[in-house]
Amino acid sequence: MNGRIRFYDATLTEGLGRERLTPEQRTQLARELDASHVDFVEIGMVMAHNGHLETHTMVEGFHPQHAQAAYQVVLSAEGGETPARILDPALASDAPVITLRGPLEPRDPAQRHEHRRYLVAAVSTAKQAGRTVIFKAEDFFALFRRDPASTWDVLSALWDAGVDVLTLGDAAGRSLPWEVATATHEVRRRFPQLPLGFWMANVNACADDNALSAVAQGVSLIHGTLHGYGQNQGYTDLACVGAALWRQRQAVLTSQDLEHLWDWSEILHQWLYAPDTRS
Repeated sequence: MNGRIRFYDATLTEGLGRERLTPEQRTQLARELDASHVDFVEIGMVMAHNGHLETHTMVEGFHPQHAQAAYQVVLSAEGGETPARILDPALASDAPVITLRGPLEPRDPAQRHEHRRYLVAAVSTAKQAGRTVIFKAEDFFALFRRDPASTWDVLSALWDAGVDVLTLGDAAGRSLPWEVATATHEVRRRFPQLPLGFWMANVNACADDNALSAVAQGVSLIHGTLHGYGQNQGYTDLACVGAALWRQRQAVLTSQDLEHLWDWSEILHQWLYAPDTRS
């Protein structure tokens, strides 16, 4: 586990902030995440839904001192929307980081080559706009188990397109720590220069353990939320993983940063779940 581990916080978007926090709470939380020295704070997301673009900007005018603001763009398994159109709301923001989330493979295998062109075009469009591009491959571990050769082909295409970080993801949340370690090790062996991230739904309650397994195999960016909050079973808990890494290496977040994250995890819990006593 050599090198600095970075943290990508999506509490404002995937972590229930989009549905349950007021604009004032979102702004304050974004500032406190920045004060905790996380590396990326996701401030918005856009997705195609029934032929329309659904855009959610959580924080306006956010200019962090330590973090970089990121905007997530959810790509379809069927394509459909042109990369320029679906990326437009994110590129209209001043977020320097675009996180493209999507499957490496389409639902219809016959559309494989067209889908890969769609992914590459999305990466290229964001890069041409001068953005740092993180690609969050939500089906990486499933595809690796099913078709390793296809996995290497699509990862090579994304790397050639100029992706800055490839995040190995498991939206289904079914992977176990030894599976994560094996797959991540193989990606690191084949793409030694490609910065890797990790993202996983917590369906099997292994998201935190899997993040640590991925770090041990060379992942340098952990995606998650405070308390692991999110739809259904949630995601990786950044504060828990940060504390575990601090105990092991003492070179990620400082103890003060971690205390700040824990404090704001508890404040977030109160905001989300404390009874509303207003008359």
